[in-house]
Amino acid sequence: MARVTAIFLSCVLLTVSGLLASSVEETYQAALTQEKGEGNLKEAIRLYKQVVEAHEKGEGDEGLAARAQLRIEVCQEKLATEQQMEALRQQLVRQQEQMERQLEASQRLPLRADEEYNHYANTPPVVPYAHEEVAEVPRQWKFRLQVDRWSPQRHRDYATLDFDDSEWATINIGQAWEDQGYAGYDKGAWYRTTFTVAADSVWPVLMAFGGVDKDAFVYVNGQSVGQHHEWDRPFILDISDHVVRDGENAVALYVYDGGYMGGVYGLINVHQPTTEVETDAFAANRGDSAKRVVLVPSDVEVCELKKGEPAPDFAVVDIHGDTLRLSDLRGRHVLLDFWATTCGPCIKDTPELMNIYRAKQAHGLEIIGISTNSRREPVLRYVEKNRIEWPQVLIVENEAPPISKKYNISGIPSYVWIGPDGVVINPELRGHLDDLYDAL
Repeated sequence: MARVTAIFLSCVLLTVSGLLASSVEETYQAALTQEKGEGNLKEAIRLYKQVVEAHEKGEGDEGLAARAQLRIEVCQEKLATEQQMEALRQQLVRQQEQMERQLEASQRLPLRADEEYNHYANTPPVVPYAHEEVAEVPRQWKFRLQVDRWSPQRHRDYATLDFDDSEWATINIGQAWEDQGYAGYDKGAWYRTTFTVAADSVWPVLMAFGGVDKDAFVYVNGQSVGQHHEWDRPFILDISDHVVRDGENAVALYVYDGGYMGGVYGLINVHQPTTEVETDAFAANRGDSAKRVVLVPSDVEVCELKKGEPAPDFAVVDIHGDTLRLSDLRGRHVLLDFWATTCGPCIKDTPELMNIYRAKQAHGLEIIGISTNSRREPVLRYVEKNRIEWPQVLIVENEAPPISKKYNISGIPSYVWIGPDGVVINPELRGHLDDLYDAL
């Protein structure tokens, strides 16, 4: 009787084991169906994990569990790729919606009164990299005629939030001002508006212009961010140093029309890149052929500095807190480099200055960088990034009258060459840095 019972129990156990193995196999096949048939990768991973867990409990075949583990890894890779593709799809959808909003807004603009000026109306900005807009720039701005061509620096307060523009007229960007009641006007004018920015702290903030007439001077929150002098070319300015990234900002443009069509006839956006890109290569205030940046307003008197005269002495504190006095450098050639991180031509000259300094420092050359930046942080970042070795001074952190006035500096970049005896050899070396290199 005992022998019969043992045989019966063995049969039962074999039957149960077979059923369990069959159940694990069915689970594996169901997982395959979810992965390759239904395309439900999350469900497939869940079922494959059941197969692996069953083997750990002594159920199912070891080879089947190994295959299930391999399929889990494959599904996870597929799932990660799908998630990346979905993120890209959503980004494309947002960009498409943004374009549709821009198109809808441009269609709401008033009809142009004169078909003669249609050629450049509503020109969109050209942004040659992946980006996302971080502000809604209004189409209607405040507007004021300003006949004096060389007055923009005097009125940078137009780009402050508390400026009262209630008596200004209104005008639309995206159209020449000739189309909006100013036909025949070929002088200067101011545009002004405010908008809210919602930008993160990682990427730079840039302002892209679809089209502005010949001479355009751009200000953000009371500070100059750059200028442009090509009437038919869209351009980009880096406004990172002056923009409020999580609040309201004021922007003003001074535009001078040399004839025919005037004003801001293209569209404008404010954006951040969404990929790693060297935006300096595209920004008009970061190294292209833009004209020299005006530093001193035309109504400020500056002294006259001449070749052969003693260089005015100064004592300043550099960006690291060290005291620097010009007279302490007697016996060495000194180059005063007046510049700013927002000055394209200044940035363009940096590699040449670095080559001269490294080659000629041992021959008695010192360089002092004198920055017109309003804040220290952009200068520190630029110096560290480019491994600039000579000391840097911020004009705003030092004495009055400023060094720029002592040295008759009306624009940047400017280079003053001082000899070992403290006498000015060349009060403006811009365009002739080779002379310094050849002389040492």
